[in-house]
Formats: sequence, C-alpha cells, structure tokens
Amino acid sequence: MLAALALPFGAHLAGMHLNLTDSLPPGLYRERAGEPAAGDLVLACPPPGRDTELARDRGYYAAGRRCPGGLAPVVKTVAAAGGDHVLADRTGLRVNGRRIPCTSPLPRDSAGRPLSAARVDRVLPDDLVWLTATYSSHSFDSRYLGPWPRDALRGRVAPLWTTDDPRRPCAAVEHVH
Repeated sequence: MLAALALPFGAHLAGMHLNLTDSLPPGLYRERAGEPAAGDLVLACPPPGRDTELARDRGYYAAGRRCPGGLAPVVKTVAAAGGDHVLADRTGLRVNGRRIPCTSPLPRDSAGRPLSAARVDRVLPDDLVWLTATYSSHSFDSRYLGPWPRDALRGRVAPLWTTDDPRRPCAAVEHVH
C-alpha cells in the first residue's frame, strides 16, 4: 500500500508523471525538453477560476500539490496555440478550419449534472492555448474551460509506458469522469 502511494511522488521526482485518468491512456509519461507547441502532449495546471473549482468539487481533477488550488497537473494535447483560429461550438472543435475528432462537448457529465461548454470563434493570442484530450470524448478540458493561459503549461511529456496510444482519437472506453 505504501509503495502505491509513493509511486506518484517518486515518478514526479524522476521527471515522470503517472496518469490514472481516462482522458488519456493510464500509464507513465516522461517529461521532455523543449517549448510546448501545437500537437504536443503537455503537463498543465488547470487555470484558477469558478469552472476549475467546480471541476475539482465534482472530482474531474485530482487533488495535488503541484498546481494552484490544491490540484495535480493534467496531461492534455495542445490543439491550438497563438495565431491559430479556434472555432468551438456544440459540434466540436475546429482549428484553422480542420475538425478535431472527439471534441464535441457533452450537455451532462456521467452523473447527469449539467455542463457548460465554451463557445469560441477567434484567433488565439500568443499567451493562450487550447487544450484537449481527443482520446476520450469525456475529457474535461478547453471544451468547457475555454483557452488556458500558456503559463499554465508545465512542460511537454511523452508516453513511456501506457495501456494504449494517447493519440488514437475516441479510443477510450467511455464511463465516469
């Protein structure tokens, strides 16, 4: 039992991140050097605000010490960055006119509670990014929170050992998030 509790802490110290959410395949992700760009998997701290507090209270985000608000960082994909045109509506996300699969917002979560989706049609400035996880249609990400501050990004990550390919769209078995 103690070893299971120590694994996330030890993984962090070794430049690793243990993902146990369904937004991406569970497994171990290693931190990588370099500035995050569109298409990269990143480790990010959910931005402070009312919607993030709701997400924490509903259990969408794990508790932790590495991010403001007592949250753990999340692994997401940078779908869009500064200069990209983002169109997000009830049908999903388009970046520079290209439809991103598995990004339609859900009206309710798995417990039947209402969700409020972001509606955006704009070019992102350099200080914002659009984060998503196309592996699961149930990921709580920019489709609900809107763009995230670029300074919320903690770095790039890559799968080291995972149960599936995190870039495979809509591959997750959908259940509670």
